Amino acid sequence: MSSGLIIAENEARGHRQLPHCYTNHMPVIGVMTMEISIPHAQSLKDKRSVVKGLKDRLRERHNVSVAEIDGEHTWQRATLAAVTVSTSRDFANKVLAAVERDAASILGGMLTDTCLEWLD
Repeated sequence: MSSGLIIAENEARGHRQLPHCYTNHMPVIGVMTMEISIPHAQSLKDKRSVVKGLKDRLRERHNVSVAEIDGEHTWQRATLAAVTVSTSRDFANKVLAAVERDAASILGGMLTDTCLEWLD
């Protein structure tokens, strides 16, 4: 689809065109997926306490977006994703490495696996 067609469609929908397009500095998006096992959880409330504490701490310390992406209805496991956006892949990698270290420090053996993926 040409950029002219996209602009026309956006204007038809009532979206205004941004004055500058930063095509020379396209962002990279890093996604750190974390598998968590919570064997002591006896209810969703127990699990949510662990997950919420981790999400809040990672957001506060590393300025990343964090969401539970799988296992929402199970008591003893969760899959979380932490996401950062940057113009520098090196910087994004450092941020997500720090997220992984912090999650491991907080969770100990409950952090069972991590996976890093890039969208660029």
